Amino acid sequence: YAPTWDPGDAGDSYLALWGGPYAEGCLCNAGYATTGVGCTHCLAGTYKQRWTEGQCTGCSCGTYATNGSTTCTQCPVGKASAAPGLDFADCRTCGAGFVSGVGDCGCVACVAGKYQTLALASSCISCPAGKAGTVINASSMASGCAINCIPGYYSTPASTACQACAVRSYSDTHQAGSCTSCPSDSNSPQTSND
Repeated sequence: YAPTWDPGDAGDSYLALWGGPYAEGCLCNAGYATTGVGCTHCLAGTYKQRWTEGQCTGCSCGTYATNGSTTCTQCPVGKASAAPGLDFADCRTCGAGFVSGVGDCGCVACVAGKYQTLALASSCISCPAGKAGTVINASSMASGCAINCIPGYYSTPASTACQACAVRSYSDTHQAGSCTSCPSDSNSPQTSND
């Protein structure tokens, strides 16, 4: 007896392989699970991609699925969920000072030497050269990059401290991003500002 499927015989929740309404030998469509007496939609937070799969599968953190889903949807950039979500509202917004990528399970704090002023961001911003920062999850450059390098010191972007100029080099400005080499006929001690 050849498998058939007549849309007139089957509702939208099951696929009849041997004709007729739900009976032994019928499988539930994608987005639906077998109950033993029929099919029911996958509950929120679960999904079923193919009619050949028996039961619905739970989504992972960083995703959500509404009732009857055939896939889990990833939370977008700047949002995250620690547990499988039941709908988009379960993807929580990452505030200023925190970031996340697509499908992340949690918001990540900007490390020292970086900051982020906006919510819903995917990356942190490096402190500029000549400034350094020690604050974790800084929400502004003023709070995250509060250390201004003094003459005799410098910093590169994303630094957590100002570095002393090496011997035979100097920095004579505030917030220097590098030190200047002394002329070949001169010298300077470490941390020189002249």
